[in-house]
Amino acid sequence: MVCMHRLVIMRHAKSDWTAGLADQERPLARRGRRNATAAGEWLLAAGLEPDLALVSPARRTRQTWQLVSDQLHAEIPTDFEASIYLARWTELLELIQRTDDGVGTLAVVGHNPGCERLANELASPESDQGALRQLQLKYPTMGTSIFGVSTPWAELEVGGARLIDFVVPRSNQSSEGLPLNR
Repeated sequence: MVCMHRLVIMRHAKSDWTAGLADQERPLARRGRRNATAAGEWLLAAGLEPDLALVSPARRTRQTWQLVSDQLHAEIPTDFEASIYLARWTELLELIQRTDDGVGTLAVVGHNPGCERLANELASPESDQGALRQLQLKYPTMGTSIFGVSTPWAELEVGGARLIDFVVPRSNQSSEGLPLNR
C-alpha cells in the first residue's frame, strides 16, 4: 500500500476539572501540559510535522495543539473547527474528506468518543496489529494514532487507512527515553 497521505488523530491532553468552568473552558492540567509537549517532541522525531491541523475550539484542545506545535520546526496552518467539539466519528470523517489533497499530513485534535471511534473505524486489515490492539484497549488523553492513507482524502472510508502507530503518555514520567509508550 503506497501512502498518499498521513493522518494524525490526537485526543487532547489531560485537562483540569476546575469547578464552575464550562466544559469548553477547561484548561490543561500540569500532566496534560507535559504530555502535550512530549507528543510534539515525538511527532518531530518521527518526521510527522503536519501540513494542516484541524483543532476543536475548546480551550484544552487549543492548549494541547499550541504545546505540540511549539515543538515542531514549521509554523503549522491551523483551522479551529467548531464542528470538532463533541463531533461523532462520522462528522470527523466528513471533515477529513473535505481536506485538499495538497495536504500530505493532516492532524485532527479533538475529543472522545469521536477520536477513538474514528481511529477504530478507519483501521484497515493491513494495520500494525500491536498498535491496533493498544488502540482498541483504550484511547486515553493525548492518545495519538498515525495512519497511512493511500486514497485522496475525499475517498477515505471505513477500513480505508493503515494504522502505522499508536502512542500514549506514560503514567510514570521519567527523564530517560521518550515520555510516550508505543
